Amino acid sequence: LTVKGTIRMGRSTRFVGCVSIKNTSDEAKYVSGKIEDAELDVSGEVGLGALKPTVVKSGPISGQKPGTSGLRKKTKEFVSENYLNNFVQSVFDAVIAGGTNVSEGTLVVGGDGRYYNDKAIQ
Repeated sequence: LTVKGTIRMGRSTRFVGCVSIKNTSDEAKYVSGKIEDAELDVSGEVGLGALKPTVVKSGPISGQKPGTSGLRKKTKEFVSENYLNNFVQSVFDAVIAGGTNVSEGTLVVGGDGRYYNDKAIQ
């Protein structure tokens, strides 16, 4: 494996054989999945630049509330439309209401890594 430039990889990223990845841009790039015997130049790909907010119409979801260990729900419910989005937005709303400026800084997202984290952090 040869990596040149800033590359981010997900937990599911697997390299098989001879793999070379190049990024000559100033912006981090993301690779995932199985990459086998390949030479990739991701310099022109969409990068992991600044987040761009989007507006999604939604409303309260019955029974959605965090416990001492975060959101403990069955996978089917957790991946349903707007479930995770609503929870993340409520966290931001609470942090802002507490007086914290969230326009700058780092957001740390955690989980046990078994399922859905890669999609959730996007």
